[in-house]
Amino acid sequence: NVAEARRVGLPLLIVWQYGTHHQEPYRRYRGLDGVLAKKTCCPLDTEYIGRHIGRWAVAIAKGGADGMIIDTEMYGSDTGGYYAGPCVCDDCFANYLKTYATGDWEALYKSIPAEERGAWLAKQGGDEETAYWWPGVGALRGATAHYALHQIQRTAAQYAQIRTQCQRINPVFLFGCAPYWNHLPGLEKGLGTPAVPCLVFSEYEYVDGPYNN
Repeated sequence: NVAEARRVGLPLLIVWQYGTHHQEPYRRYRGLDGVLAKKTCCPLDTEYIGRHIGRWAVAIAKGGADGMIIDTEMYGSDTGGYYAGPCVCDDCFANYLKTYATGDWEALYKSIPAEERGAWLAKQGGDEETAYWWPGVGALRGATAHYALHQIQRTAAQYAQIRTQCQRINPVFLFGCAPYWNHLPGLEKGLGTPAVPCLVFSEYEYVDGPYNN
C-alpha cells in the first residue's frame, strides 16, 4: 500500500478502530453514573493504549505511511463512546485524589463507594465558573469539571507520548481522529502540535453531504 501510494503521489493514512476488539487484560470504564462497563476500556489504561494503539502507530510510521487515523467510535463495545462522562474507575479516581486531596487521600478514597464517585464529585461544589462540555453529558461544572479537565490533561499526555515516538521516525507524521472533535476529550490535543496539527474528521457527511460546521 505504501509503495502504491508513492507511485500515484497520494499520502497514505492508516485507519485504526479504537476499542472494537478488546483483548484482556484491561481496566473497565466507570462513568459518572457509577456503572462499571462490561466491555468498554478505561481510556487511561496505559498498558491497553500502548499495546493496541501505541505499538501499531509506531509500526505504521516505520512502515512508511504518512499518518494514522484513530476512530474512537467503539462499535463492538457497551457504548459508542464515553458518554457517561470522564472515567472514575479505581485507578482514575485514586489518581485524582492523590493529586488534589488535602490530608489522607487514601482514607477519603476508601470512604467513597465506587458507584457514588460521580455523585460525590457533584456535591463538592467548587468554582462554578469552571465548566466543560462533555459529549453525551453536557456541561460539567465545579469539582466535576475540574475532574474532567484533570482526566483530559492525562489523556493528552498519554497520546503525546505516542505522537512523539512516531515523529522521531517521521517529523511530519500525521494523526487524525473521528467521528468528530472531542469525541474522546484530550485526544486531539495530544496528537497534534502547531507544526503538525491533528486532523479531525466528522461523520456528518455520511448522509447529508458537506456540513457547514
